[in-house]
Amino acid sequence: MVPKSEIRVTRWDDRRDGIIYNIHWYSNGTRWYERVGRLDSKRSKHRLTKDWPKASGDQGSTKKGQEFENDVAKLVNKVVGANLLVRRLEPVMGSAGPWEADIVISESGDFRKSGVIGQVRAIVECKYSGKHVSPGSYVTGLARGYMHLNDIRNANENVRLFLAVNRLPTKGENPRDTRVLLDRIGVSLVNFEDGAERERFSDEIANLRLN
Repeated sequence: MVPKSEIRVTRWDDRRDGIIYNIHWYSNGTRWYERVGRLDSKRSKHRLTKDWPKASGDQGSTKKGQEFENDVAKLVNKVVGANLLVRRLEPVMGSAGPWEADIVISESGDFRKSGVIGQVRAIVECKYSGKHVSPGSYVTGLARGYMHLNDIRNANENVRLFLAVNRLPTKGENPRDTRVLLDRIGVSLVNFEDGAERERFSDEIANLRLN
């Protein structure tokens, strides 16, 4: 059954399956994916490039970035299990409109039968940076993640937000305290290079099942 109190309808091109949806957004946080058509083969290719810029001289960073996102998603799926729905490259409503988030954890709803997905519980953005990039590349990627998550926060007060990075900035890459900046907008920074931080992240994701 489709929820009531519709607040917005937006088109979304799912490049993974080549399907065009009208997404109906509702005031209770649920959304209904209405299938309206299919994309042509050129437009239905899965997105390979990420927001993190690929600097010259850092060959293979796009592939490594995808591998990093896959590792994060694998951990999330393992921790969440069958209790919540994990989807990737998923639209999430922000104050300025929908953003395509890397990893979205939602209440399962009944997507396979009716196209309805429950409330979003958490969002994980992934940012990868090689070790031999210019200082400006790291800051630019981080700034984009900050902008996206801040806009999502403005429209989703109770959603947990995470920014997963493969490493912390080195000296000269970021003049300000990254963790403090993200904390101010309610985003948890997770350095996957640090085993203790990965464990903390796993615990926080696991707790979503209990709340």
